[in-house]
Amino acid sequence: MHNARQTAAAWSASTGTHAATAPHLEVNLSALRANCATLKAVAGPTELAAAIKADAYGLGVADVAPVLWREGVQCFFVANTEEGVALRTLLAGQAKSASSDGPPRIAILNGCLGTEWARAKAFGLEPVLNSLEAVASWRAAGFDQPCILHVDSGMNRLGLTAPEATSLATLKPSLVMSHLACADTPEHPLNQKQLAAFNAVLSAFGPETKASLSASGGLLLGKAYHFDLIRSGIALYGGGGLPAHRRHAVGRLIAPVVLVRSLLAGESIGYGATATALRPLTVAIAAIGYADGFLRSASSQGMGWLAGQYIPVLGRVSMDLTAFDITDLAEQPSTGDMIELFGTHLDIEHVAGTMNTISYEVLTSLRGPRMTRSVRL
Repeated sequence: MHNARQTAAAWSASTGTHAATAPHLEVNLSALRANCATLKAVAGPTELAAAIKADAYGLGVADVAPVLWREGVQCFFVANTEEGVALRTLLAGQAKSASSDGPPRIAILNGCLGTEWARAKAFGLEPVLNSLEAVASWRAAGFDQPCILHVDSGMNRLGLTAPEATSLATLKPSLVMSHLACADTPEHPLNQKQLAAFNAVLSAFGPETKASLSASGGLLLGKAYHFDLIRSGIALYGGGGLPAHRRHAVGRLIAPVVLVRSLLAGESIGYGATATALRPLTVAIAAIGYADGFLRSASSQGMGWLAGQYIPVLGRVSMDLTAFDITDLAEQPSTGDMIELFGTHLDIEHVAGTMNTISYEVLTSLRGPRMTRSVRL
């Protein structure tokens, strides 16, 4: 277990912490660059934009955005005005790539309300217009730049209806966009229905109007879904959108072992006594729980990686602690050794599946204040 202890010490040194009693998230920027290059190759002539909302899906916008900007990404999508202002401020003094011929475009997916229109205009943000009311507010705010129209092609969330959108063709929008509801399920019939509905709306606009239908999931549905711009999010960060063998883990979550204990046959462990030992067990208690974003749905379902083996979660995930069955490890760990929850050895999509959720939730849940972080260049 020398390597695990050495790793724990290295992380402690890199974050300035002394006690290894907190979970740790490592962000690998070289993996981010590799994913970006792969996605660009798959997209071909289609522009690759980055969805960077929710603090870059929990990985840290301050670290992620400048890298993507230097890699030639020139369009970013955020959720709201404040995220857009923060991103504009962050990138204002950053070096850009040779392919960037001006400041990045920053689009606000949720649009603007009230006084946000003036703030968006002041910071050069592009609100996505999701309704006729939004179009009227955009006009009243006196925006002197082209608009982005969002058309609802079948998701029934945000967006103009097809008749509403086609009535606005004279606006000459810089982008007409929509969003696929079932892109992660390629065989779902709604994908083709949305594609047809989106193409029907685009026919009302001139051929010079740029279009965007796909996020990460739509990238692999074929060139018919690519149009002029792909809004990639989770695929950039090591999740779905690319096959497992072609994606790199940008985030790696680890947690220290704080206690190793024995469990006799017939004894239970954790809240609710939901797990009972059928044989004598050796158990590692790790300092991570749902307060750190390690989801409670991992209870008796999730797993970790330690000393070259998978180790199952035993019983319920609690607020601060999680138990792992380490009985079958060839060499037992010591306190301070690190268990990987996802990252280098545990693909985040597989981990999310064991929790009955998606990689988006796994990443964006890592919000606890005691989570330490480090960045690998």
